[in-house]
Amino acid sequence: MSLYEFSPFLDDELWNCDFSELCCELKSFVDEFDSFAPEIFAQLRFDLFRKGLGKQSRFQLCRVAAHAGFCSFCSALYKSKYCLLWFRLFNQIPRRSIQRSPPCIREAYRKGSIKTVANFLNRVNVLQAPFYQKQVVPHCKTMKEFGYCDPDRICERMDGITPLEYERVRTQLKTMNI
Repeated sequence: MSLYEFSPFLDDELWNCDFSELCCELKSFVDEFDSFAPEIFAQLRFDLFRKGLGKQSRFQLCRVAAHAGFCSFCSALYKSKYCLLWFRLFNQIPRRSIQRSPPCIREAYRKGSIKTVANFLNRVNVLQAPFYQKQVVPHCKTMKEFGYCDPDRICERMDGITPLEYERVRTQLKTMNI
């Protein structure tokens, strides 16, 4: 997946600036705050917008941010309904990996918690998403609190610490023919 698929297009009806000026402003914002949040950017740089931060202008702002490489600083990175890359991340998740994942990860996938699934798959080196930093995989206790836990026979044999040990226990049970 190339981030350059996000073409730098700004609608003149929505913007008081061009692509290069917006990139400079984004860079300045990220340099100053060490983060990027479209809503805060729009509040501080309202003069760049003709009609404020609406659905279309947010979409275009995020396309420019992705094209310029500022997504790694975004507070809404990979959040459903807010991030352009969320749907692409969803499509990058290999279905076969989901089938072989622990039941809690499969349940998180069914419930649309793509970030939880991506954290797990990224941690086990199945998924490489742009701007993605390895996250801590939630413990089994946390997954149970989120309502994702539906233990199978393999989970019952685990120590119950983290879903990362699922594959190890499954392999042990397979070699023991249990």
